[in-house]
Amino acid sequence: MTRIDRRSFMVQSAAATAAAAVVGSGIAAESGQKRTAVDRVVLGKTGVRPSRLGMGTGSQGGRIQRELGQAAFDRLVRYAYDQGIRYFDTADNYKTHEMLRSALKGLPRDELFIQTKMRIQDADNVAKTLDRFRKELGTDYFDSVLIHCTRRNDWPKRLERMRDGLSKAKE
Repeated sequence: MTRIDRRSFMVQSAAATAAAAVVGSGIAAESGQKRTAVDRVVLGKTGVRPSRLGMGTGSQGGRIQRELGQAAFDRLVRYAYDQGIRYFDTADNYKTHEMLRSALKGLPRDELFIQTKMRIQDADNVAKTLDRFRKELGTDYFDSVLIHCTRRNDWPKRLERMRDGLSKAKE
């Protein structure tokens, strides 16, 4: 079993983040304006425009958000939205899909960028898992779905079926 160590992961992640920042430098940068955390940036060639800063729902595995309770979590998400945040990150592991559904209720879906993450254990049930996620979050689609906690160097081969399932879902 080939595993990637934390240092290598951090170095590779930092390099990827820097590359993404250069490629998706955003509309504000093009117009000469000062960049802000809530600038909408173009993600690759997709035309999808999340805010530069996103709100995660997985602090300490989602425990922090769950312990807020639904009403306080709704207020926090709405505050973020009112400040210009349009990128919301969640995952099955955080157990916050339903909480985020409640918090985003009534907001224009075409203004939101929703990202979730799928566990490696769900590799054989991608379509079924995505259907469950859509129901839990109350959305017809996701802007981004990641494979959660992939730390092995051989992940492209090992998770080929999962990648194929995600590609099929994208189509």
